[in-house]
Amino acid sequence: MTTIDRFDGELTIGSVRGIKKAEDFTSKRMDHSPVKRVELHCHTKMSDMDGVSDVASIIKKAKEWGMERWQ
Repeated sequence: MTTIDRFDGELTIGSVRGIKKAEDFTSKRMDHSPVKRVELHCHTKMSDMDGVSDVASIIKKAKEWGMERWQ
C-alpha cells in the first residue's frame, strides 16, 4: 500500500505484502555470449551517496566475464 507522507509530501510504502524469496545471486556467473558487453550504468563509490562498488572491482569482474579490452 502506498500513501503520501504528511511530512515531505513524497510517495511512501505503507505496508508490504507478498514478499518472495529471491533466487541465489551469489553463484558465479559467466558471460558466454560471443560478443561481450559491459553494463553502461554503474554506481561506484565515487557516486554521490548510492555507490558501493569500487572501479577496480568492476573492471576485475568484466575481465573475469571475458571482457579483455575495450572495443
